[in-house]
Amino acid sequence: MQQFSIENFLSELQIILSSMPISEDVNSSLGTVLISFANVLNKHAPLKTLSKRHERIKSKPWLTKRLLQSIRAKNKLYTNLQRKSVQDDHKWAEFRKYRNKLNHLIEKSKVSYYMQQIEISNNNSSLMWKTIKTY
Repeated sequence: MQQFSIENFLSELQIILSSMPISEDVNSSLGTVLISFANVLNKHAPLKTLSKRHERIKSKPWLTKRLLQSIRAKNKLYTNLQRKSVQDDHKWAEFRKYRNKLNHLIEKSKVSYYMQQIEISNNNSSLMWKTIKTY
């Protein structure tokens, strides 16, 4: 991944702006400058797009790194159980116990997060209702 270089960005921007023709119409000149600036900026510092998976995780702020690790471990357990040809009832019971405990912890974390958000927005009723609606 290429690092952003302010020197390269400024030098290319200066070259483009110095080669622009001077116009009588201020609006068209401003539009040209803004488009040129946006093009150079996108070339040197493009916006990073999130994958669907990361978007979903960002939309759930109550999921901590530890909970995400536990979810991955649960999924790995499930995948390993699915691959085995022999059904081991003890392993399935162990998986279900882990899954149920994890679901309980996720729900507890979610409730705690929203309680904290409501506590923060205690004096602002519109912010409080916005928080409640997202739950």
